[in-house]
Amino acid sequence: VMKEIVSLFKTYEIGNLEVVETSDKRSIAQLKDCAACYHMESVGKQICFFEAGLIAGILEAKLKKKVVVNETLCGGLGDEIDEFNIKIG
Repeated sequence: VMKEIVSLFKTYEIGNLEVVETSDKRSIAQLKDCAACYHMESVGKQICFFEAGLIAGILEAKLKKKVVVNETLCGGLGDEIDEFNIKIG
């Protein structure tokens, strides 16, 4: 399923998503060139709610399980990439 999400992000130019860690209950994905925050100055808060929600929504629909996606790095905080901690429960 994560491969489909990576492809969707690329196709619709949302950003370059890469899964850097994965298991049955947890994954970590990093997003470069994010549509929401690429090249923006730090605003002191996370802003990529759309991207996090999109990942969670697709995973919940496909897996039929509760999914929580938390953004841990964000361009809105001045980080070079976005990083999402994905918990599947």
